[in-house]
Amino acid sequence: MGEDAGARTAWCWGETSLGYILSRQGKLDEAIAHLQQAITLAETIPDHIFRMYAGADLGWCYLRQGDFNRACSEFEACLRVRNEHQILDVPGYLTILNNLAETCLYAAT
Repeated sequence: MGEDAGARTAWCWGETSLGYILSRQGKLDEAIAHLQQAITLAETIPDHIFRMYAGADLGWCYLRQGDFNRACSEFEACLRVRNEHQILDVPGYLTILNNLAETCLYAAT
């Protein structure tokens, strides 16, 4: 709906939500495509919070694929966005930290 209407914010939120749902269904390649689209939209709007949400889920997908370098890189990008734009107290921040910690644990084993 957001894409058809040219409403980039709604489109971004929809891509993020669809990517999250697909990732939890185990459809990681599809999820990655939607989350990458969400990040592109979030960066052009700009919507820094949804950039963080989509990035946290994208990193999670990479983690589930065993690609620890891409996962860490994505989580670090999310943290840079948070720091650059002084985003405080958003639930997505805790998700990023939890996912980053999980990635480090997997990479260490």
